[in-house]
Amino acid sequence: MGITAHLPKLSLFLLIITFHSSFAEVFFEETFQDGWKSRWVLSDWKRSEGKAGTFKYTAGKWPADPDDKGIQTYNDAKHFAISAKIPELTNKNRTLVLQYSIKFEQDIECGGGYIKLLSGYVNQKKFGGDTPYSLMFGPDLCGTQTKKLHVILSYQGQNYPIRKDLECETDKLTHFYTFILRPDASYSVLVDNRERDFGSMYTDWDILPPRKIKDVKAKKPADWDDREYIENPDDVKPEGYDSIPAEIPDTESQKAC
Repeated sequence: MGITAHLPKLSLFLLIITFHSSFAEVFFEETFQDGWKSRWVLSDWKRSEGKAGTFKYTAGKWPADPDDKGIQTYNDAKHFAISAKIPELTNKNRTLVLQYSIKFEQDIECGGGYIKLLSGYVNQKKFGGDTPYSLMFGPDLCGTQTKKLHVILSYQGQNYPIRKDLECETDKLTHFYTFILRPDASYSVLVDNRERDFGSMYTDWDILPPRKIKDVKAKKPADWDDREYIENPDDVKPEGYDSIPAEIPDTESQKAC
């Protein structure tokens, strides 16, 4: 499990990975209370270039409970990466739920904060933006145009972003993001526990090959006619057609009493 960010004043307060089958099993939960530093490793990503930032432990601005603290990116215009080990897991025949709360405390020119489920062995001190992962989920803000909520799945070493344009929240309040992936390949994206979008892995990611593949060598025959309708020059009216009256009286009809 890793967190990467490249923006100032991003606060993360709660992170939960849950499996649902016949009962719910909380596989990983982080509330950033006592002992959280022993579970998380700060990466040296970008440190040799002088571009690495640090995290601080704080309740942030406007806390409802000053004792409810999380981690916050501390330096402006830096890159941040921190990770925690979790046991190997599989979501086969189980519903995977990934959710976390996040807050942007200042206006963002360009940056994002993502949760990643990392794949295989990872050198946590070298964990960064290019580290392979199974799932990446989280907001990305850049200027006035990009307000994207990333949902990227990895398959056989290639990353596949969701084909939909999902928007993240842009205010300075805490928001709760949830991604649910079910055994039937259906998914839901929730923001503040309200379903923002849903669909299927089979249709909303380009993981599977297309059902129809265009034949690049196909071409029209030389005598192809592009007209939608073509008159038959040999067509003739049936015998007696012009003598048929436009209206035929019903001999059995009667006026209503």
